[in-house]
Amino acid sequence: MRIEKIVILLVVIPLFVGCTSAQKIYETNSVLDEMMLQKRFEIQVKFAQPMATRAMNTIASSGLIPPGSSINQIDLNGSGYFLRLKGDSIAANLAYYGERQMGGGYTDTQAIVFKGVAAHMEIVKDEVKQKYTIKFTIQDKTENYLVTATAGRTLNGTISVSSSQRSIIRYVGDVIALKEE
Repeated sequence: MRIEKIVILLVVIPLFVGCTSAQKIYETNSVLDEMMLQKRFEIQVKFAQPMATRAMNTIASSGLIPPGSSINQIDLNGSGYFLRLKGDSIAANLAYYGERQMGGGYTDTQAIVFKGVAAHMEIVKDEVKQKYTIKFTIQDKTENYLVTATAGRTLNGTISVSSSQRSIIRYVGDVIALKEE
């Protein structure tokens, strides 16, 4: 009977110790806070993460994905792709891997490229995780974009682009401060 009590205690005590409600506290990043306050930063893209569709799987199996990449994560390091915010002005040049749902016309680029003033922009800080979420809409000549970006305290960033004509795509990169001109 004594051994059973010891075994029960050895099982029950770690459960109570492991179930504490301590909230993880993240350190603030004053550089990130200043970038968001000034609305002057750029996310330099390292990877594209397209939606895995049947067509994308066909492209991957045909060998058209760059070396070192997979259909879920395409390496774009050093390619110069970015999302830039200067006040309410937004500029982006993002490689696009995915499907078009509607025509795009005959243009010289298949990338997601826009430059202009963002509509409905909001920047919200998650005080617990010390992370910012930036949401806005913008349009170019033929497409409307809904963009959601995040900037973390370690200056890592993500960009999610939903388009009126294309399947959704996500990007991962680094957040950098823009120099004053």
